[in-house]
Amino acid sequence: MVNVTTVSSFQMTLNNRLKLASLNGQLLQANDEVASGLKSDVYSSLGSGAAQTLILRQQMDVADSFLVTNELVAGRMSAMDEALGAARDAAQSFLSLALPNASGATQTASQLQSSALSAISSIVSALNTTYGGSALFAGTRTDGSALQEWSKASATTGTSPEDAVAALVGGTITDSNDAAAKIAALEAAFASTSGTTSDFEGTFYNGTPAQTGGTDNARLTARIAQGVTLDYGIQANDSAILDTLRGLAMFATMDVTTITDSDAYAAWVGDAINTLSSGISGVDQSRATLGNQQNLVETQTARHQQLSDLYNNRILDLEGVDPYEAATRVSALQTQIEATYAVTAQLQQLSILNYL
Repeated sequence: MVNVTTVSSFQMTLNNRLKLASLNGQLLQANDEVASGLKSDVYSSLGSGAAQTLILRQQMDVADSFLVTNELVAGRMSAMDEALGAARDAAQSFLSLALPNASGATQTASQLQSSALSAISSIVSALNTTYGGSALFAGTRTDGSALQEWSKASATTGTSPEDAVAALVGGTITDSNDAAAKIAALEAAFASTSGTTSDFEGTFYNGTPAQTGGTDNARLTARIAQGVTLDYGIQANDSAILDTLRGLAMFATMDVTTITDSDAYAAWVGDAINTLSSGISGVDQSRATLGNQQNLVETQTARHQQLSDLYNNRILDLEGVDPYEAATRVSALQTQIEATYAVTAQLQQLSILNYL
């Protein structure tokens, strides 16, 4: 007995249509790969190797997150340095005017009070600079200004820096003993390492106070790499800033030409100039330290960029497609589809009536 299996032309046409649908799907996938340069179904293509690309992507995300963080830190540091430079220039400009009057009043002595007030205003403005809405020189209290304006009352004490200094100094200096006593009072008022809220921190400064025991102030902290944390920046209650402001305040609070006692004049003006000079030197040192920290951030940023590029290239090796191979596959599929279309068209034209 012979079994005869017959396949209708309709069945053959249907099979070709299904095959065409499959080929068109493959062609669409191949076109996507040519356009993107990546495998259309990465994890299916890589199989067990897909775990490697997941690990690489996670490592690249970590490197990229450090790039974003370090860019922000670098921006803050750059703004800090620019503001410190402006503050330093204002102080140095005044010092150049004051130095000829160190041992006795000259023709420029009458200008010192107004010039000191102008320098203080410039320094307060510079050190109240914000970056991205955050104060730069207020430590971890980044939501407000670092320094109180000279003639504006503090919300903490209800006293302005101008009035606080005037209360300690009075109208003028009578003799060398009076000068020594008032210098000591100002030193105490501007002290910022006593462990309690000093007069300076209550009236002049609005940022993070000094820590107890005279240790360094709490700094802004940034994690610039895995295992690398940087305490960075300068605060407006650092000793360099304190000395700069105290030296200027000694001139701003009075007209030194009213000091008639020569010893008192020499003691007061000499201490003010020395204090201001010390403050400017301290600002220079702070900027040098900040520069070293900027170099560290730049070094870590360059390292993270290299790692990100390395991970990205390795991911492309795993997930990418050979453009020549993908284009050849597209061409082969197009040829196959065209042949299938031709066969399907011929099948549709078949009819027994053509042979009767």
